[in-house]
Amino acid sequence: MTGSHGADISKAAAPHGLTPCGGGAYDALRREKGYRLWGADIDEDHDPWEAGLGFAVKLGKGEFLGREAAARAKEHVARRLCCLTISDPGVVLLGKEPLLDDAGAALGYVTSAGYGATVGESIAYGYLPVAYAEPGRRVRVWAEGRLEDATVVAEPLYDPAMDRLRDLAPVA
Repeated sequence: MTGSHGADISKAAAPHGLTPCGGGAYDALRREKGYRLWGADIDEDHDPWEAGLGFAVKLGKGEFLGREAAARAKEHVARRLCCLTISDPGVVLLGKEPLLDDAGAALGYVTSAGYGATVGESIAYGYLPVAYAEPGRRVRVWAEGRLEDATVVAEPLYDPAMDRLRDLAPVA
């Protein structure tokens, strides 16, 4: 970090094992943890059940604006946001690459992607039809002028039991 304030922050952070990092690191870490990014993985065209965020909608807690539409959406999920790992960790994905079945038919597209250094995998997120959204399912992604193998995986890839996150949480 530059400037006197940056030096102060770095000095104060060092005893706690903290290191300044940029947006690229944040983006990679959020993919490893399964956190969605507004404008890439989720937006007004995706409902909470498609995006894997249905747990945050409490349909049974009474009336709210949009409750009926949310209940209808829950009953008719046709696609899901999936975490995928790419067979070749050196493949560079930027987002918007097509996800294809074995016959080459389009299934969906990559919403966000990048290398996850903590897990040592090339990670992509993308919407797939429900029939293709189960962990272990293989699809293809068009990347760098060729087809690459990708596998739907359970998420999050990093700390699925949230043990590490709980260790870092302040105690009240």
